[in-house]
Amino acid sequence: MKINIWKYLSVCFIALILSSCFLFGGGEDDTGSTEPENKGTVTEYGRDRTGKAVENDIFNKNLWGEWVRMDNGDIWYFTSNYLSIRNSANNGSSFTFDRQSDNVIKVTEKLTAGDKIFYLYASRIPNGNFRGSIFNPAGNVSGLSLKFTDTTNPSITRTVTTTTDGSFKVSDIVIGNEYDLTVGNRTIPVTANSSGEDIGIITLGDGINFKIKITPDNSNTDMLALYPDTNYSFTISIKNVGNVVTTAPRYIISLPEGLTRISGSDIRGNISTLNPGATGTLSFTLSCAKSSLNDEFENKRIGIKMLDAFDDSKSWNDSVELKFNRDKETFNFRAYNRTPGVVIVPGAKAYFFNTTSGSSSNYSTSLTLPKYTGRAYLIVFSGASVISGTQEGLYSFAVGKEALTPNNENFNSVSGGSISGYDKYNVEGNPMIITPYNKQHVSLLWDNGIVYYSITFPSGVVIGD
Repeated sequence: MKINIWKYLSVCFIALILSSCFLFGGGEDDTGSTEPENKGTVTEYGRDRTGKAVENDIFNKNLWGEWVRMDNGDIWYFTSNYLSIRNSANNGSSFTFDRQSDNVIKVTEKLTAGDKIFYLYASRIPNGNFRGSIFNPAGNVSGLSLKFTDTTNPSITRTVTTTTDGSFKVSDIVIGNEYDLTVGNRTIPVTANSSGEDIGIITLGDGINFKIKITPDNSNTDMLALYPDTNYSFTISIKNVGNVVTTAPRYIISLPEGLTRISGSDIRGNISTLNPGATGTLSFTLSCAKSSLNDEFENKRIGIKMLDAFDDSKSWNDSVELKFNRDKETFNFRAYNRTPGVVIVPGAKAYFFNTTSGSSSNYSTSLTLPKYTGRAYLIVFSGASVISGTQEGLYSFAVGKEALTPNNENFNSVSGGSISGYDKYNVEGNPMIITPYNKQHVSLLWDNGIVYYSITFPSGVVIGD
């Protein structure tokens, strides 16, 4: 019998490759993995930014989402195989990542002069939730399977089932990202601006259909830090998510108690004809009365009703929400050198600060943030690095009052001139407890050091009184 030697060798080589895959198959394992933290596996969730499967190393899924670098404020965004730093791609090869807790990543950067250590704090990671409801003209809204796909990182998908009344709740999502909702053969874009938000009513049906969202006109407007008795400008976007042209549809806006239209589009009117996939917009300047807020924060729901221009019996209902915080408080910082850090607001996100105002030996800055009682805020100082030229130095901070001058006299008076024992406050789970009644705090930030402080506002007390 004649044997084709090249065909025989090819078969053997393929068999060897397959056996090595079974012998040495890597990847993340729910029972424990020895792989480095910054890399994961392709087989379970490898996707590129368009959702297409990829055959290359990717970042571990417990890094996914948006993080703020605590020593300089840079925004890092991890997807399954993509790292963006300040909106620029980075392959992460010079970094080692150590996930210290749910909210903190310790990063070691390999430099010629030696290792530099800094930290990332969770800003927008898959730990939020939103809710909504389904309206189906055909009748059935119970037991529908809804799949939500993160358009920024298509590897993040969540599938939920509607209750008997058509309502649903989606957990472990990245707040602020757009999600494609797939139900049956329909795909509808949805977005939540704050955790716990009601994203409104999603209508299923052929022909004309709409989905509404609201965004701030000013990119500096923080949707998690809206306050009463302040004017804010927003755009309400009305997207035709149906499969036919909708001719000059009518709209009616319903504002909740306490939310007032200051200027902008009419409360009711028509928008331009929309082709499938096209979006019409309305612009409003709105203000919320503080007297209408019964709790520390409240989600104000804006109702939007769309009507067929030629047939009033055909209508679509939706809504959007704005979260308003009743109270705010000012965090004041001073430092001998330019000193960075973050304040983590409970239930919100990490806010970066850096003492860049003023002059040498007396730099300062401040943050005004939502005030919530009974829940701990974290104040974190880090970033001193002899390798990178960032100087060590004294710093001070206070809440609701001026911070002390960061000098040796105040350091000796307030902290005894020592940082002995401060190194134990270097993890999120063991912060130094600071009460709002304490005098201003003064300490020293050392090379590659990080210090966590915790402060909780008691109910019924105004800091600084």
